Amino acid sequence: MSLAQRVDAVATVWFEVSFDVPGAADPAWAVVRSVSGLGMTVGTTPLWEGGQWFGPHMLPGPITMTKLVLQGVVVEKTLFFDWFDKVKPGRVAEARVDGRILLRQSGPGGMTTVASWYVTGALPVTYTAPSLDPHQGVIALEKLEIVYESLERV
Repeated sequence: MSLAQRVDAVATVWFEVSFDVPGAADPAWAVVRSVSGLGMTVGTTPLWEGGQWFGPHMLPGPITMTKLVLQGVVVEKTLFFDWFDKVKPGRVAEARVDGRILLRQSGPGGMTTVASWYVTGALPVTYTAPSLDPHQGVIALEKLEIVYESLERV
């Protein structure tokens, strides 16, 4: 790309999230206010070579995934809470699912998907209900933290 070409940044409008929750007829689907934690880090392992005075060679090590954090407005559906409730000792493999996160934007041509991510082996590990204080005057938000085995930008 040359300096003369213009690239417009994408405004985050909303995220659509869906997971193949066990026991649900359809994938658990929600529009969430925020998504964070879509990321991974490659660890490094130093390798020292004999007779060299400068630093070691850095070799790629294990890849770790960050926790996926979803925050959404409380609605009548309880699919994500029900999914969290399925995580039981000795039955974790049954609760692991795959999911998709879509960054959606509406424009002159209608609604478009700007970017999407695919996670595999997702497992909810923390559920946080909204603060129940009517004097705050804020929107009630639920938060779900999810660990996952792999991440792919589609």
